[in-house]
Amino acid sequence: MQIVTVSAHLRTLDGAPYEGSVRFTPSVSRIVSAEHGVIALGPVEAHLVDGEFTVGLLATDAADFTPTGWTYRVDDLFVNAPFRSWRLALPASTSEVDLSTVVEAEQLDGATVWQPAQPTGAAGGDLTGQYPNPVVSRLNGVAVTGTPTAGQVPTATSASTATWQTPAADSSISPSGAVTAGTSFGQTAAAGTSNAYARGDHTHGTPPAPTIGTTPGTYAAGDDARLTNARTPLAHRVSHATGGSDPLAAADIGALPASGGTLSGDLLVTGRLSGPAGSYGMIAPSRTGPNWRSALTSYQFQTGHGWSTNGTASANLNNTAGPMRGTQYASITTDTAGTQANLKRFAMQAFSLADKEIRLICRISDVSKIASLNFYVGTSSMANYFKWKLWEVSGSSQLASSGEWVTFTFGWASLNAAAGSYSMTSNGAPSTMAGFTDMQVQAVATNGQAVTVDVQAVEIIDGTSTTFPNGVVSIVFDDGAQSIWDYARPAMDGYGFRGTNYVIVGNLDTAGVMTTAENRALQDFTGWEIGLHSYSGAVHDNRYTSYTAAQVDDDIRMGKQWLVAQGFRGEGIAYPGGEYQKTTDGVGVDSIAARYFNTGRTIIFQGGGPTETHPAGMPMRMRAVSSISSVQAGAANPANLVGAGGLLDKCQYASGWLILVFHKITAGAATVATECSASDFQMIMAGIAARGIPVVPVSDVQRLYR
Repeated sequence: MQIVTVSAHLRTLDGAPYEGSVRFTPSVSRIVSAEHGVIALGPVEAHLVDGEFTVGLLATDAADFTPTGWTYRVDDLFVNAPFRSWRLALPASTSEVDLSTVVEAEQLDGATVWQPAQPTGAAGGDLTGQYPNPVVSRLNGVAVTGTPTAGQVPTATSASTATWQTPAADSSISPSGAVTAGTSFGQTAAAGTSNAYARGDHTHGTPPAPTIGTTPGTYAAGDDARLTNARTPLAHRVSHATGGSDPLAAADIGALPASGGTLSGDLLVTGRLSGPAGSYGMIAPSRTGPNWRSALTSYQFQTGHGWSTNGTASANLNNTAGPMRGTQYASITTDTAGTQANLKRFAMQAFSLADKEIRLICRISDVSKIASLNFYVGTSSMANYFKWKLWEVSGSSQLASSGEWVTFTFGWASLNAAAGSYSMTSNGAPSTMAGFTDMQVQAVATNGQAVTVDVQAVEIIDGTSTTFPNGVVSIVFDDGAQSIWDYARPAMDGYGFRGTNYVIVGNLDTAGVMTTAENRALQDFTGWEIGLHSYSGAVHDNRYTSYTAAQVDDDIRMGKQWLVAQGFRGEGIAYPGGEYQKTTDGVGVDSIAARYFNTGRTIIFQGGGPTETHPAGMPMRMRAVSSISSVQAGAANPANLVGAGGLLDKCQYASGWLILVFHKITAGAATVATECSASDFQMIMAGIAARGIPVVPVSDVQRLYR
């Protein structure tokens, strides 16, 4: 294999050595060779010792391997310097590379690629022409002329010139005549002269047999007892120890030195492994928040459940294929004409939903084929009803993936419509919250498609008015922009409001981004929560769904380790771009985040009332209104948000949980959806305060369960 030795000598401007490590991650997961077969590639991490390291890496264009021309992603994981990520090419033509000498080569996929510097310009010395393809014209300053033919070599004709010539034969070492028989085969032959050749059948006779014995000049026999003496070895540990007469180096026995060195492959540590950022390994969440609220009424679709269907292409009200509860569930399948397929139960004993919420556990066969998923309560076979739209979004805002069981929770704060004798006020309040006898789950497929919805449970659970009688708002920020400290913090301080700041660790302490010290001040002196958005800025920009499960785990784990090492107590993560779905190798990003955090926030925003419930039905897929800005239309526009019937009114009257996401606060007018002007932000804070709605960080809301 063609290995390139990579080294670096890293110092800060004041001469102090960098601390931490440098990770090299191949852009391909495996390579194939006719000689070596399939070789799996993985990250190689070089730890700095006094600011230096040396590591051997496979060339990115190694001969006999496919694919070729790939690159390494280099992550500078420094403790005392900013994090950065860049791409490096290591051609096999360069056997040794010092990272201080690499140069920008070209653009690949929009990212700058660096590679070892190549010579350019006119060649010198024994070379003529231009780099990178010079020509050899001299040997040690001696000019060689002429055109060679087979068998010729450069031959000096003077002290400064040479030509191509065929070597002359040397008669002193070649036979001068035919070899003739001298002595019969097997007989003693006379000694030859220095210029004579021995015949091919000559012999030197048979040597005498060795004498067996135990004295000098004799030979030991194969069964000599001395060869099988099982004597006890003499102690020699002391002589091999450091400082002994015959010390062993760590490399002599395949061990790593006390400092430095590189370990390839996986490492199982049963104790504590410490590093510059603290103890390494998984840091589990506190699990202090509520995970489940007991049902007051539960319909689980077991045998004899009493529910029926209409408008379906097909249905199975007793489906036993892999239930989540009991032994069965109900399934409805739509037709391809956009007909409303309903799973319903009418004329039940009257029930109340005052200070109550609905929990629906269901599964959608193909989320790309469903146009809407709705829930109804009413009377008189739905002549009078209230309606909630649970599904009317697509792309990264989808609340579920195809074929997975999910839990929807919703209450009066997200009510969408009323019909018959029922009505809604301007702020979305229903005309009644009691006396209902009918329930219905409804699915509608996209035009020309059919989709199946499996329903495991419909449940009534307690609401949140005891804990938050006026509802609760969480003001959260993504990316950690400096404007949060400059504009948002003072506006919130005036009302005693506390926020949640989801930071990109690699971007902290850079231009336009808050410092670590400012984030610590938010936590320690005003009670804010500092959570994670991502560890690497590059990973944030590419989204977690563009990486493998191992790479996502690395980023989230390092982010949680950094938070803990810095003394931050945040228990939540906001997924970059809101994308909680699967990694490139099929693992849910939210399931990875759950190893380290109590909550995971999306940017799911559904029309009618995009509030979360308390507690959240899916804590690792929390719903929020993202990018509050005057550039936005609809509910996310600040004027609509604080206006009559807006989201603040709905949150207040129904004791809901409203999570508002901001990115950058601007001194002037907003120009893009990720900007909110300081004046609009102040207006929103005043609107919340006027309604008496508390503003509480996300993790604190989760902890306040009564």
